[in-house]
Amino acid sequence: MRLPADAACAAELARWLDLARPAVVRRHEPGLGAAEVALGVPLPPARGGTRIAFAAEAAALARVAAPLGLRDAIRAAPCAWRAPLAELTAEARAAGLVLRVHGSLAWQALTGDAYLRDGSDVDLLVPARGAAAVARALALLGRWASRAPPPLDGELVVAAGGVAWRELLAAPARVLLKGDDGVSLVPLEEVLGPRPARAGGEP
Repeated sequence: MRLPADAACAAELARWLDLARPAVVRRHEPGLGAAEVALGVPLPPARGGTRIAFAAEAAALARVAAPLGLRDAIRAAPCAWRAPLAELTAEARAAGLVLRVHGSLAWQALTGDAYLRDGSDVDLLVPARGAAAVARALALLGRWASRAPPPLDGELVVAAGGVAWRELLAAPARVLLKGDDGVSLVPLEEVLGPRPARAGGEP
């Protein structure tokens, strides 16, 4: 395992791992071996909020799991958020979508520590493979974009990577795509997929 050089961060990381708490996978970085995984943990605000980066051998990982489902995170949300989030989850399920979370709400649900603060939002991860799923996801998110509480943010996860869904709702010509190899600007159609042809050959 490659531990942080800073002794205080290394001690915090050791405490975190002793509690069998999870880490998030980061983008692979130069200098890491093919069998190593770049990882990170964010400390709660009460412990400074530091983001600690480290690496470990893939074989040393006890378990690999998808990001936490929104339905499983609702129990850790403030009371005023729970009913709207349950409604959002039900609408997503009806549309054939699974909503996942990262950020403060996810870490609060996973650890039991306080991560949410005034001004926090719910960072959604919305997997959507294929043009039809992308269209359903954006229709759902568009209906909820201005509703509060809670404020919503996050990414649509397509085959090529993640894109801020609020950016997609604005329909710019190009969008910022976060992939395994880095970040790039790509045409909007690369994320949305080809548009169906109209009857009579109209554009």
